[in-house]
Amino acid sequence: MKTEGLAIIYALIITVLLAIINAMITNLLNFDAYGILFGEIIFMLAMIWYYIATKQQRK
Repeated sequence: MKTEGLAIIYALIITVLLAIINAMITNLLNFDAYGILFGEIIFMLAMIWYYIATKQQRK
């Protein structure tokens, strides 16, 4: 239970950091379409990261 909690926290931290980087890139490029695309990729990565983290914990 402890490791699963940590996995969620790590996933959230990484997602927040990626979202900040995404915002910076979007501001530099000044394109809304790219922001949406990066947002979707970040969300997918966060879901994959969470799945991998919980899968390792379940073993």
